[in-house]
Amino acid sequence: MEEQADTPLPADFDPAYLATVDELYHDEWALHKLLRIRWLEDSIRAFWPQGHPARLIHVAGTNGKGSTCRLLEAGLARLGPAGAMTNPHLFDFAERCSLNGVPLSHSTWSRLWRERIRPHSLERAEQRLERGLSFAEAGILLSLQAFAEAGARWGIIETGVGGRYAPSMALKPALCVLTNVGNDHPRTLGHAVWQRALEKAGIARPGVPLLTGARGQALEVIRRVAEQESAPLHVVDEAAVAGLRQRAAALCDTAALPDHAWRNLALALATLEQAEPRLEPDGLLRTLLAVPPLPGRFWQPRPHLVADVAHNPDKLAALAAQLDEVFPGRPLVLVFGVSRERALAPMLAPLAGRTARVVLTGASYAGRDPGALADECRTAYPALPRQVEPDPARALALAEASRRDDELVVLTGSAYSIDQALNPDPCLRRLNAEYGRRGRAGGPANH
Repeated sequence: MEEQADTPLPADFDPAYLATVDELYHDEWALHKLLRIRWLEDSIRAFWPQGHPARLIHVAGTNGKGSTCRLLEAGLARLGPAGAMTNPHLFDFAERCSLNGVPLSHSTWSRLWRERIRPHSLERAEQRLERGLSFAEAGILLSLQAFAEAGARWGIIETGVGGRYAPSMALKPALCVLTNVGNDHPRTLGHAVWQRALEKAGIARPGVPLLTGARGQALEVIRRVAEQESAPLHVVDEAAVAGLRQRAAALCDTAALPDHAWRNLALALATLEQAEPRLEPDGLLRTLLAVPPLPGRFWQPRPHLVADVAHNPDKLAALAAQLDEVFPGRPLVLVFGVSRERALAPMLAPLAGRTARVVLTGASYAGRDPGALADECRTAYPALPRQVEPDPARALALAEASRRDDELVVLTGSAYSIDQALNPDPCLRRLNAEYGRRGRAGGPANH
């Protein structure tokens, strides 16, 4: 089923027609998604008949979405209140929405839910039960309520998986951002690069500028979609990234930033220049360079331990490059969990060469069976020593207890494994692990 990234597109490649055929082939699925988008549009109008008071930026892509959202929030906050909604969270649902970089308080979440969103969801459900808000829809409305209450001039919303059929398509953004198109969620988005690009480029709206850092065939697809949608396209290419690095080097020490962080910075800076041309360039760049990473991104809770939410081959390759730069030559002890339908071998590939052994573990949401992962590991990497411990906390303890002095423990593969191994709040850890226990789970992050 896999298709090579460089498979050439036909000369008459027609994104609109291919999207049409895809909808006809999956009509029931597509109609369900489109209907829910329409219902969410109705909900937004019910709260804000004249449109939401904040100007909105819609961010999609495979990697770097959350980091780009935080960079945009920090830059826009230089001119007034700005908010961002990202997903998924690592430890605490409250991580998903922030104002001027500060997560909403638990009391604010509870008040907005009880006073505004829950009554609205019940009203919708009275018409038909399935019309009640989904997890993702409620999160969007909660964030929009928080932005409005705070008087935010700008609000940034990160989509989950895909783009064309995501709940965030109910928004009326001033700008759209597509970070990149990588290799993830092939079962949902398609095995071919052009399929994933077509899905993510579906966020393009007529007349709304679309900014992207995509490359290769994905960029070719995005160009054609933008042209068909009459969406002005702005491409942040490698020359723009190189120019940014030169500018930044003249302002401060930036040696520690990995390559993917520079791409996120360049895309965020180009978006901010479109959104607010009056932002002072050097001050803006200093602000962006000072933005801390999101929770779970190359996090060192202990000197010998790195935890990173990398969960697809592209992100794991970026993690491997950062490990090579920060900890050159140190052998790794991996604690590795996998969620959804992802295959182990391509995920493990970027790290396998310097891994001394791997402890395969579980993931609390849609986690793959660690025993099955061990079988895949045995086939793909027969010389790699492996252990199986389904409980992530015990798996991490096992890796730390057995590590040699020169070895670095790396906990990665799934954010849900990191949550269960390191979440300091036992109540939230329990709720995160039991998502969906009272009914059919639809996916905490994206559905």
